[in-house]
Amino acid sequence: MGGAACIPPVYWGRDMATTTYRIELKVDIDASLTDRHEVIREACKRQAAVLLATAVLVSDNRKPQIAVFAEDFFDGTSEISIYDENGELLA
Repeated sequence: MGGAACIPPVYWGRDMATTTYRIELKVDIDASLTDRHEVIREACKRQAAVLLATAVLVSDNRKPQIAVFAEDFFDGTSEISIYDENGELLA
């Protein structure tokens, strides 16, 4: 019985990250009030840092990942970084 070697199927099992949690916040603030938008952006950064720290404490295998985005109808989507230029957590 010649032919190609049989490659066993990949079994992902429960050892991989299979759950994504999502939090969505919608706030109606006049676009000209940039200081209020900045308050919300900073609050999102702080809370993302808390969530990431909690996830690191309870994770088993892979390092948790987190992403924070702002989505505006007119300006589109932009990522809000919770890290500084050295890769350190801002909060």
